[in-house]
Amino acid sequence: MRRELQESFLLEYGFCKKEDFYYYKTFLSNSSFFLEIYYHSQKKEFQVKVYDSFLKEEYLPFYIKNYSGHFLLSLHEEVDCILENILAKCSLKEEIISKILDFVQRRYGSIPQYPWKGDPNYCTLTNSKKKWYALLMKVSPKVIGLEGKQKIYLLNLKHSPEKIPNIIDTNKIFPAYHMNKKHWITVNLASNISWNTIEELIKESYDLVNS
Repeated sequence: MRRELQESFLLEYGFCKKEDFYYYKTFLSNSSFFLEIYYHSQKKEFQVKVYDSFLKEEYLPFYIKNYSGHFLLSLHEEVDCILENILAKCSLKEEIISKILDFVQRRYGSIPQYPWKGDPNYCTLTNSKKKWYALLMKVSPKVIGLEGKQKIYLLNLKHSPEKIPNIIDTNKIFPAYHMNKKHWITVNLASNISWNTIEELIKESYDLVNS
């Protein structure tokens, strides 16, 4: 099962990071069994294992392709339900973008503008004077020096020049892409940056532009 998931969401869900994969363990409703899930971030694949709690061994009947019987059916349904829940809560879809747009609309009344016609990957957020305080974009990670072919979401925000050198870590926060690096920063929304940090950075950007 291939699906790109976001690290911060996985960690919030309860996964632990181990080298190049994320690990999650939970008991099934029938406490005689527990589930282990491995998410390989490079391959973007899940590996699922079901164990007998008492024997501490993999429950091999679970892997039979043409299984039958009510018990195995219910076991598979429960595991599938857990995986679907993980995908829904941790997927790198539009969740973070929706959360940002909802926040700025409620707090500032900001409605996203799409200045580049025909390109929905870029949108700006402006104050009442039509001045930008944020630029959302979906671009190649290479533009900020990261590896990978799949596009990621970035957020450009204004920030105090004296603070910028102290928050740049080239993982979550970068020198501004395509904007004045003395006054702007780029936030990597595909990183494990917390929502609280994003919210505070947006507030500071708005206040600086609005002052």
